This record gives sequence, structure tokens and C-alpha cells, in this order.
Amino acid sequence: MKTTVDLPENLLTEVRAAAERRGWTVRVVFEESLRAFLQREEASIRDEPFRLAHTVVHGREFPGMSFTQMLEATDPNRLPANRISADSISE
Repeated sequence: MKTTVDLPENLLTEVRAAAERRGWTVRVVFEESLRAFLQREEASIRDEPFRLAHTVVHGREFPGMSFTQMLEATDPNRLPANRISADSISE
């Protein structure tokens, strides 16, 4: 597919020079750059822990608690011992 992209002239000059040094075409530089961007984006989304905005467990309020912390607070025997204990979570 073809598309038109407006870029600053100095950036395009640098891209052309980098492509030439590697023996690539400008198209390959764009493809590789876009793939790398998408991989970083997916990785950052996967690496962010899910956090509950507002959690109440047994009448106690825990703002910003992770899902793992919420599970442990409701049933400490449900998760491995190396997890954060409900007692260590400040109110």
C-alpha cells in the first residue's frame, strides 16, 4: 500500500543516509521503525499491571490496589507467599 507522509526535510535526509549506510531502502527503514514502535507499544501495555481504581475488602478501602493484592486481601491462602501481604497495604 502506498501512502504520503510529510516529514521535516532534515529527518528525511538522516533517514536516507542511515538507509544507505546499511544498504537498505528508505521503505525498509520505515517498515522496521513502525514494527519496532508497535512491538514496544504492545510490550508496554502487557507490562503494566492492572490496577483497580477503588477497592473495598471486608469494609476496608484500598485505593489503587492491584488485582493480585485484592485477591490476597480477600483470601491470603489463594496466592504464593512471596506476594505482598494484605497486612502490608496501608489504608
